[in-house]
Amino acid sequence: MKKISSLLVKEGEEYMGIINKTDLAKKIIIEDRDAKTTSINTVMSKSLISLNGYVQRSEASEFMLRKKIQYLVVT
Repeated sequence: MKKISSLLVKEGEEYMGIINKTDLAKKIIIEDRDAKTTSINTVMSKSLISLNGYVQRSEASEFMLRKKIQYLVVT
């Protein structure tokens, strides 16, 4: 079993958002939605924040703290 905590959501060739464990807990379980019929678009976080892959890990960590984000897309 793989420990995956988030997935990027892609439409065609473009990334549209990200879904993570928190999104699932808050928007499916707590709001008592049916996981089988609820669209990913309604539960995913739509704003993607990214940095290029050449940034140092310490810089990325500092950036995440400043932006108060838990997930960062590295391109």
